[in-house]
Amino acid sequence: MLIEPDCIPCMAKMAVSALRRLGLPHESRRGIFTEVLKLPAFQGMAWDQTSPEVIERIWETICRLTGQPDPFIREKRLQNQRVLALAPVFRRWIQQAEDPLKTAVHMAIIGNSIDLMIDNHAEAIEAAVRDGLLRNLPEAPYVQFSNALKHTRRLVYLGDNSGEVVFDKLLLECIREFTDPDICFVVRSVPTMNDVTLKEAEDVGISEVATVIENGITGPVPGTLLSRCATELRDLMASADLIISKGGGNFDVLEEDIQQLMTDTTFLLLCKCHPYERYFDRDRGDPILWNRFCHSSDSNASR
Repeated sequence: MLIEPDCIPCMAKMAVSALRRLGLPHESRRGIFTEVLKLPAFQGMAWDQTSPEVIERIWETICRLTGQPDPFIREKRLQNQRVLALAPVFRRWIQQAEDPLKTAVHMAIIGNSIDLMIDNHAEAIEAAVRDGLLRNLPEAPYVQFSNALKHTRRLVYLGDNSGEVVFDKLLLECIREFTDPDICFVVRSVPTMNDVTLKEAEDVGISEVATVIENGITGPVPGTLLSRCATELRDLMASADLIISKGGGNFDVLEEDIQQLMTDTTFLLLCKCHPYERYFDRDRGDPILWNRFCHSSDSNASR
């Protein structure tokens, strides 16, 4: 999905929020933001890019001018710790559910909101999950996904944010009980925002349920941009029976490469903005489960 006018203020707000959280002096924040505003996207000259590609330029600017290659390393650790502390509660909710897999999928999507929770404590996260479960998960796409999962022997799971990755682990635990495929969990090679890298994946024990690999992209792109991924990952995705893609960043770049994506793919994300409301015909805050199945005539783009 290419950027729209709605995306410009959203990305600017993200940059301001990041600079504020880094605790920089006022003049430094102003100077860095001035450089961010010089990027072509903020001049209306980059409508052929996706948000993750623009955010890569923003993050390169912030990292270069602060001298910090991973500015949110502390926040990512705190996110993981807060959600890990709640994992026994969420695991129990899943186990006690009428359909544990459906609840685990629903929680994983709700976990996509963690990127907005950097300053929130455990109580707020638990409340967000509890409230999020009250919103309906689309039934028909879920049934199609669960049916596809029954025939999946090789699964590639594209990770997104720290904190959220704990919910990914809970879902993968449930998938292993459901069908026990060979699972590969993909993380960012280069730190960007609060996205999960090898370090954060190791911190929450993802390797207990999946093989963890980096995407091979050599810049801070918050998405799985196929043209820049390592050949190993592209081969894995091509040979997989199913790909699960988490988050808006992964969706934005893969939606643009959808014709190259010849593996059945399920996108899990929250409806966070007007372009998503229009694209998916969902309300703000709703869970999105969108299947793009290449080998099934009745589920090519089910939402």
